[in-house]
Amino acid sequence: MNVFKSDRILSGDITGLRLVESGLKKIIMRIVDSITMVLVPRDSDTACIDVARNNSYLDSAMTGFYIDSNIVITAMHSIQNIDDGRICLLDLDGDIFEGEIIDVDPKWDLMFIQSKTEHKPIPLRDDMVFIGDFVIACGAAYGLLRPFLSIGIVSGSEVKANVGYGLIEGLLLLNLPILVGMSGSPVVDLSSSVIGMVIAKAFDANEFSLAVPSTRILYSYRILKKYGKVAHIVLGINVLALRSIIAHFGLQYGLVISRILNPTISKICRFSDGDILLSINDKKMYTIEDLRLALDEALLNNSPLTIEYFNRVDRKLYSCTIDELAMFISPRLF
Repeated sequence: MNVFKSDRILSGDITGLRLVESGLKKIIMRIVDSITMVLVPRDSDTACIDVARNNSYLDSAMTGFYIDSNIVITAMHSIQNIDDGRICLLDLDGDIFEGEIIDVDPKWDLMFIQSKTEHKPIPLRDDMVFIGDFVIACGAAYGLLRPFLSIGIVSGSEVKANVGYGLIEGLLLLNLPILVGMSGSPVVDLSSSVIGMVIAKAFDANEFSLAVPSTRILYSYRILKKYGKVAHIVLGINVLALRSIIAHFGLQYGLVISRILNPTISKICRFSDGDILLSINDKKMYTIEDLRLALDEALLNNSPLTIEYFNRVDRKLYSCTIDELAMFISPRLF
């Protein structure tokens, strides 16, 4: 190859890398100011400044980030005692403020904190990411008052894992490493929007981590703002997205009901294992996340649930309506 031509190619490659580097730095600058360390005092009487200065006063520490001007979201599982709602927030400039736990959402390992100071929030993405999308995690590693960043891709979705207080479904699998203290870190896309929140390493592997999708954070926060607490509708069924079975019955969409856990739903709707859930309030079921969104939207709108399903035995369509949502509201453990 001509030496001069080779130099031009190399120069072009470097220019491209510099553009990528510049773009990443802009994204990082946008999100770092919204990051905070969440410090839990061992004793409720301990001043936050003492908690920040001396680890002997510290019960646990994780990362949080602002989703509203004075609302911080973080992972719930790091809190051993949530009877006392007092929290300390230490921003990456070294300023420390008090915060108060508003509510928790054990279903998604979320804890909402009201801060006594305001910061610029990071926008939450209202749709799901795709496998292969580039993502960046930014958090505060334990004991380090500076941001730690990790870059990777979305490697999978609908992952189940035991985290903190029980089994959590619908998690994102990310090909990016995290350090101790980064639970609660935001994961952002190339538009600087949050696509999820880190809650744990995946499968005890340092190279992979698990994150709650941003849609789950967004809807839990909307429910919290409307009702003053977080709740969810639970139908009491297990579903699977099995495209081969859907296609076998000549359907374009649907979720296969694999197990019915709540006999009440069977009495109202009369569907059985193997039937196919088609829609809820006219929202078509393509993915399991569609089911979660439909249920959260019904709760937010305080509207009845109209469920359409396909009976696999007689191959007919049926519908049923649940007027009383209260009987399907998940019980609170905390």
